[in-house]
Amino acid sequence: MEDIKHGQPELNIRGGVSRPSTFVNRTDFPELASRERVLSVLRARDVETREQELKRLEEADLAIIRAIAQEGAAANAEPTVRYNAIAALVQRSEAENLNLLTDLAEFGEDFYVRGHALLALGAAGLNMALPMIASHLLAEERFEQLAAQRAIGLVASYNSLESVRAYASRIQDAKLRSAFDRTLDQLVETQKMPRDGKSSVTPQRSTSSAAAST
Repeated sequence: MEDIKHGQPELNIRGGVSRPSTFVNRTDFPELASRERVLSVLRARDVETREQELKRLEEADLAIIRAIAQEGAAANAEPTVRYNAIAALVQRSEAENLNLLTDLAEFGEDFYVRGHALLALGAAGLNMALPMIASHLLAEERFEQLAAQRAIGLVASYNSLESVRAYASRIQDAKLRSAFDRTLDQLVETQKMPRDGKSSVTPQRSTSSAAAST
């Protein structure tokens, strides 16, 4: 007759219910050690420290970063680590990295992934990325729209506002052209702002307020 424990038959497990732990030497798995080293860098909270460590990574580590950048919720990936991996791809503007960023910006599974990929493309400073970036100005999610606006500003800062404006003249879609023009207007206004956040243009007193003070 089976032994009953907690109302359930006790399981008969070959070798017993407990077994001794086995020590695993991580040096036997160099790929695992490399991934953990890259993950440690991507988890760094200080941005400057993370960027310095990323520059020290080896060429082979880029493949790990690309893999992490593509790992979604199904892989139990940490969202912040994934976003940092996406941003890290622009550290070395190789074709494979830029192609992956383009794919993530266009086909990322959610607006956070697409938004972070857009920001990375903007940080690359390539005018050729403007058509991809601009198309997200009409995205449904506000985060994605703001990411596209910020990315356009980054491209303009690397090149010039005039070069970005030249692309705007080729936009055929009226709604997209309007959204792009608003973004450019915001960039112009931002350039007028000094570092203390106050407008460099002296505000004019209204007639009514001037009359009230006399």
